[in-house]
Amino acid sequence: LMHQFNSVLGYFDLVDCFAVDLVLSGCVFALDCFGCNKRMMADGIHYGQRRSLWCQFCNAKMTLLMESVKFLQLQPSKAAENAGSAFSIKAPKMVKNVKDPAIQEGKPLPDGGICKHYKKSFRWLRFPCCGKAYPCDKCHEEQEGSGHEMKYATRMICGHCCKEQPFAAEKPCTGCANFMTKKPTAHWEGGRGCRDRIRMSRDDNKKFSGTGKTISRKAQEKLTGKK
Repeated sequence: LMHQFNSVLGYFDLVDCFAVDLVLSGCVFALDCFGCNKRMMADGIHYGQRRSLWCQFCNAKMTLLMESVKFLQLQPSKAAENAGSAFSIKAPKMVKNVKDPAIQEGKPLPDGGICKHYKKSFRWLRFPCCGKAYPCDKCHEEQEGSGHEMKYATRMICGHCCKEQPFAAEKPCTGCANFMTKKPTAHWEGGRGCRDRIRMSRDDNKKFSGTGKTISRKAQEKLTGKK
């Protein structure tokens, strides 16, 4: 039961699986009116969009807004673990850290949000046509198929902290202030920036480094292709 003082939607009891994302566009919500205590159904809810509804019985106005969804893994209490074995001491087991692809605010996305199509894009995009989040438009098209109605993404998820926010091309994240796309630069920046000497800034020492070196005749023949 959700209201203005409780933001917990529900609990999942999962075995050999995990929750990754909640697609709001495919959910149907039961709304209880505070005026007449009657229940009505609502669907078509999207992240970040304020939805105004009116009660079908008393015509009272209701407002629904959901910015994001966070999945939290509940840890079992020590009292429950030691129930029935008060006098036994269990040695701690080696637990292998499993890579969790779930979208959890405060943690980075899998691989920082990059995909095989865009190696310098650190974000996921949420598309209003299906309500799902994908690393890029090409991943969206590959997963949903050619017959799917494609629409431009209206929201994005930061690859550094999983903060969901309205789509912006070159603005930093509103949560962690990190940029979600690689900004073009004209400097070497330790090998992570510009590597082309033509486009590199003349104020960078790497632009003219090594230009005074002599080239052997064998190396010149390889460059020109002549013997």
